[in-house]
Amino acid sequence: MKRSQLLTGLTFIAMSIILHACAQNKSTKNTDKQNPLLKTGFIIGNYKIVPDEQAIYRFEMTGGVDWDGFKYEKDPKIDFNKTTLYIIGDFIYLKEDLPFGKMDLSQLRIMQQKEGDMLLTDSKTTALLSRRYKEDAFPPIAIGSYSKVNDYIYKKGNLYYLLTNRYALQQADLSTVDVANLKHIDDNFFYDKNALYYFNEETENELKPTIVAKSNNQNPIVEEHERYFCFENNVFAKTDNSRIEKLDLDRTKIKELVINAYNNSSFVTDGHNYYEFNYGYSNQEKNTFGYGNQIITKAKTSLNLLATNFKFRYLDTAQKEGLLVTKDIGETEYMTPEENFIAQVDGQYFRFFRGQDKPQALDNIWIYNATAKKKELLDLASLKTFDVEELIWYKNVLYYAGYVVDTENWDLTHFKRIEKTNFYTDGNLVIYLGDISGISMINKKGEEMVDFSENIVHDIHFSKDLKIINKDALTDDHSIIYKTQAITFNDLKMKVKVVLP
Repeated sequence: MKRSQLLTGLTFIAMSIILHACAQNKSTKNTDKQNPLLKTGFIIGNYKIVPDEQAIYRFEMTGGVDWDGFKYEKDPKIDFNKTTLYIIGDFIYLKEDLPFGKMDLSQLRIMQQKEGDMLLTDSKTTALLSRRYKEDAFPPIAIGSYSKVNDYIYKKGNLYYLLTNRYALQQADLSTVDVANLKHIDDNFFYDKNALYYFNEETENELKPTIVAKSNNQNPIVEEHERYFCFENNVFAKTDNSRIEKLDLDRTKIKELVINAYNNSSFVTDGHNYYEFNYGYSNQEKNTFGYGNQIITKAKTSLNLLATNFKFRYLDTAQKEGLLVTKDIGETEYMTPEENFIAQVDGQYFRFFRGQDKPQALDNIWIYNATAKKKELLDLASLKTFDVEELIWYKNVLYYAGYVVDTENWDLTHFKRIEKTNFYTDGNLVIYLGDISGISMINKKGEEMVDFSENIVHDIHFSKDLKIINKDALTDDHSIIYKTQAITFNDLKMKVKVVLP
């Protein structure tokens, strides 16, 4: 496939549809050879599917206290020809494992998906899927006897009910709001053309709206982000334990830097005020309803943090010179993403530490140039960063964890991320760079290089309607790309149902 074809296909990512595929689906172009995984098995979620055996294997942890291994155990109770594999956004189940009871699977639709939770609905029921709670913690809610205003507002007789953050239908007094135009934004925040409201389910039997911010617009400006949301010119943090936190930020100038993707910490600024967030339990008490957004640092600075080259990531240099930070002549420090990050502000470099409100000024930054085989002063204009920690591009060389990546057959000038996924492409190759727990090395011309050849997805035949299932899976009308595997529905030889966000 030509580069232009693939990049064009990526622009046609469509959401909010359901694909239904089974063994009778049309075959792909790749019919001249048999996929070896038909015998060894396709790994999808916690299942290993072996079509030639007509068998399903389940993932199991092995070992003692530290769970030092895993295996796939065959499940003899699954009838391969009768079961269905459901891929529902971030969640993957066999029909026998679906946790939400008798819902109309042909009408299944994702209402909302965020931070390990997913709300599903059909015409009569809503269900919560979550990685944070036991599967039976929140039973499905029957909505068939209610009149539906929208996914979060229902009516029975003269009474209104809201689907709240605690996953319950609670009676609400909506006499002071524009019900027909009331919309949900996040948590228990709702808005209409007049105001942004919060419904506190901690203190009220009948929920009543508290005005958080007013609007004089018929169509108020509303923006929702993972860490915060905006209503008109107001910015609010999504904090836990029902706290409303208004941020002192200019909505039109906000930028966000992910400090550490593993623990979901990030840094948000408008150039003069900045906040650091961490997604986890609060220091005071464990949040009964799971994790919440925690504000770790709040500070003001006269520095223009939105200057050109505002952010970049850097190499882990535990074994080899990568990005070096020099405080004084002859003194260097190795940096890791968990501890701090660098910003260039008005031509000066600063080092920001997690949990501290004062950055440290730096004299110089050095970087190891693999082509010249020596360290040099960083040319920031020659540096590109990616969402994969420890992956950078510098002067047409790709580095990972301080080592050069073997990119002999890659076109780095077009190398980029497929948005909202762990897939990267140069327009021809597709490389999966999620779940990197270790790296393979290869020796070329006397130099140790990172070998990502096992991360390349082979035998892909994209159509223009390529769609995102989740960050680790893509689909079109005849196949699934799951991590490093390109799997056609024909090869699976079983029924598959994909529900897209």
